[in-house]
Amino acid sequence: MVVAADLNADGILDLVVANDGSGRVSVLLGNGSGGHGNGTFATQVTYTTGTNPFAIAVADFNADSVPDLAVANYGSNNVTISLGNGNGTFAAAVGYSVGTQPRFVASGDFNADGIVDLAVANNGNSNVGVLLGDGSGGRGDGTFATQVTYPTGTNPWCVAVGDYSGDGILDLAVSNYSSDNVSVLLGDGSAGRGDGTFAGSVNYAVGDMPLYLTKGDFNEDGILDLAVSNSGTGSNTLSILRGQGNGTFANLPPSPYATGTYPFGIATGDYNGDGILDLAIANYNSASISVFIGIGSAGHGDGTFAARANYTSGSNPWSIAAGDFNADGFLDLVVTSKAANNVQLFTGDGTCQ
Repeated sequence: MVVAADLNADGILDLVVANDGSGRVSVLLGNGSGGHGNGTFATQVTYTTGTNPFAIAVADFNADSVPDLAVANYGSNNVTISLGNGNGTFAAAVGYSVGTQPRFVASGDFNADGIVDLAVANNGNSNVGVLLGDGSGGRGDGTFATQVTYPTGTNPWCVAVGDYSGDGILDLAVSNYSSDNVSVLLGDGSAGRGDGTFAGSVNYAVGDMPLYLTKGDFNEDGILDLAVSNSGTGSNTLSILRGQGNGTFANLPPSPYATGTYPFGIATGDYNGDGILDLAIANYNSASISVFIGIGSAGHGDGTFAARANYTSGSNPWSIAAGDFNADGFLDLVVTSKAANNVQLFTGDGTCQ
């Protein structure tokens, strides 16, 4: 997995990459000057994690205004926390046990105490683990309580955090690889404040073997929707689950959309500068990325997408992230190549069709 964030507070986007074969994450600081990146990156600096690091969340866990790293390690069944030093370097990782084969970690303040919490997709246990952040007075101390688990579908893979019911309380959406659905777990609480617990999952059918999902208001009705990559040979599709505003979802035509072969990671962004959200997907078995331009008018999307435009990538593209890495006002894409053990940059020119 690759994540883009400004890790050393220089105004330039940097990259963090999970190297699942080496038990380390790589940090590549963005080059540039005056807060403007030039689209290149410094040589990687690596940091030890657990075994087989798979996914990364970047957030401020100890309230020092410095980005920290949470890494889900599927080989050691834990999440490691590496606190940032503020200059793009990180302290030694501290591990917290979770379930079996965690595939994803996401952050959010689930109990409205001002402290960042974590949600982990425990692939081997078919549940999602919630680790509430410790601290006091609305300030986290960088440590976490023991996970509390909630059942999902079979073999959960990815978690997207958002307020899907419009009640001001964060909810969870989880893609389930082996049950071909997405579980939505609404956050409990009252008066717009979550209490850190979640209701039972409600499942929504998607395509075969869903892997990654992301959220966005694709039809600009003020309600979050979901986009899901369906990797199975019977699918190779992108599903759009339209949010209904009450925490429920509908999979409406023309969804699903054809992708390349074995679609993996998804990145949301406005790639052609028309004010409408678009989607980019890494196609693991076809060495390409697919870009889906959102349809609409006057800068307002209608929740549908044009047929994909494909761009050749390195072998086995896995994860994808968007950001303006060269400070030209257009979103770019970075894609990890599992076969080549590198990251590839696609420079956007704002003219994707």
